[in-house]
Amino acid sequence: MTNTCPRCNQINPPDARFCSNCANPFGAPEPAPQHKFAMTSGVKALLVVLGGLCLLSLLCVVSPMLSGDSGRRAALNSSTPAASPAPTSDDDTTDFQTPTSRRMLAGFFIKPVLRQMLNDPDSLQDLEVIRVTPIEKKPPTFEAVVSYRAKNSFGALVTQQQTFIITRGTGNGLDAWKVLPMRN
Repeated sequence: MTNTCPRCNQINPPDARFCSNCANPFGAPEPAPQHKFAMTSGVKALLVVLGGLCLLSLLCVVSPMLSGDSGRRAALNSSTPAASPAPTSDDDTTDFQTPTSRRMLAGFFIKPVLRQMLNDPDSLQDLEVIRVTPIEKKPPTFEAVVSYRAKNSFGALVTQQQTFIITRGTGNGLDAWKVLPMRN
């Protein structure tokens, strides 16, 4: 009588303790079949819930930055070195001096205004705030110089600079800030 391997169906001599093809031991239990992972509706629901929780936690982090309260100022100044603490007074002249706050300035305030000025708004690329200079303390007013690439009237992609005046009016949040382009 011969031993037939349950794993690979190789015929082996009757006194063999292991398969000569796959080395499967005879008399050992047959290995459990390996199942591929199936995306069930329960797993999909779990992923949706986890994604929702991630989004909710992100909103909890970002929303204080967008409101006009002291949480916004602390969030904007959080990337400053520990040696220079965040201001404790209502002096807004420190706004827009950190890399994070400059990215917010470019994305939330300047980009929408700049896109309205361009011949081809979809061609806007590489928007970067080069310099922010405080002009007045009350109301907080800044001069911001930005560099960007966009298509000109001939369709060529060119690097340009634009100066904007940013002033804070009354109210809270993003609506309190006004952005006006200056003629270059």
